[in-house]
Amino acid sequence: MKKFIKEIYNQLSKYYQRRSRTLEEFGIFNYAGGNRGYVLIIVLIISTLLVSVSTNFLVNAQTNINYMKKFKNEAQAESIAYAGLNLAHIILDVDQKGTSIPMLPIKNKNKNIDSFGDIWALDFPEFELGNGTVKIIIEDEQSKINISAVSTKYVQQTTFFSILNRFFLNMGYPTDYADAVVDWVDQDKSKTGSGAETYDYYSTLSTPYSAQDDAMDSIDQLLLVRYFTPDVYYGFSGGNKTEEIESDILVDSNDERSSLDILALMESPEETDEDDTDTIGEEVPIGPERSRQLSEYLRVNGDLNLFNSQSNKININTASYRVLRAIAPDMNDNDVKQIILRRRNSPFTNVDDAKEFIRDELIRKNCLTTHSNLFRITIHGYMNSHRVTITAVFDRTLKHYYYFALH
Repeated sequence: MKKFIKEIYNQLSKYYQRRSRTLEEFGIFNYAGGNRGYVLIIVLIISTLLVSVSTNFLVNAQTNINYMKKFKNEAQAESIAYAGLNLAHIILDVDQKGTSIPMLPIKNKNKNIDSFGDIWALDFPEFELGNGTVKIIIEDEQSKINISAVSTKYVQQTTFFSILNRFFLNMGYPTDYADAVVDWVDQDKSKTGSGAETYDYYSTLSTPYSAQDDAMDSIDQLLLVRYFTPDVYYGFSGGNKTEEIESDILVDSNDERSSLDILALMESPEETDEDDTDTIGEEVPIGPERSRQLSEYLRVNGDLNLFNSQSNKININTASYRVLRAIAPDMNDNDVKQIILRRRNSPFTNVDDAKEFIRDELIRKNCLTTHSNLFRITIHGYMNSHRVTITAVFDRTLKHYYYFALH
């Protein structure tokens, strides 16, 4: 047995010494040549690792390239949107100065009033700008009721509170809704009617929060106020919506915006200066707007201290049917239709021009205007399939943004 073990040991020693001499004399690659099976396995392992690493590298590289393309497109779309915003400012300045623009279908030449015949009210088409396109939308924010002005630190309930209350009543909602709004924006802790304050309602919710007790920051903050569910805010249901639909009195819009057809202007510019207001007549439907989305009739920006300041007033040349109907307690449907019909042919130059229909002198003086300072600007910047949107509420007289959002 000892002899057998010694023989095995000697053979292993000789094999080890021979392998050592081969490695020293020829190197590892020549040595491996005599071990082809092992080499094949090693090559397969290395190849598999290389394929795995290469695939992962290519996937990461492609992902990074896609991210870079997306970032570049979004950056360019953002630049286009900002360029569109500058164009919107120019449009508002041109309108404020009463500058005449050849070829454009502008009906209102009076710089002291604002109406749907102004340059800012044109329905501008999406047009090329740089390597992308831009869409500019300018809307009169003073066509709406400022719900932040229903209460100030000097007046507990202003005239705008009564207007807001009538607006909700006409929509089929109870007085609770106006009470809840005034409690949200007023600066005291006392509950109004069926409204809500922090101590009796908002602090008792499963996720408690406090009433603003100040002017709202944006109109969608109304969703935090008691009673204003998404269905109410977006106009999906509630109030007298079903009755309005069944009565068949609704219209898509009472706006009289002119579409800006660039091709038509290029083909026949000499015809665009003609006054075509006579083509508008009673055959154009007039009635409550089909949309019940509250952001189309209510706003939150203006003067927080003086309720009857210019920035809080409602422009009767651009106000919707639903807003006009709520202005005074004795306003009726015929009054509203006559206001809209008359302003289509010739915008009101001052509020007393409408005293036949809006008979309350204090309301005309304190709450109404024919000239606007606040405008909502919406800009869509497009680059390939990417879009960047700027939404702003801008005071063109003070050159001040009340609200600015980029998304």
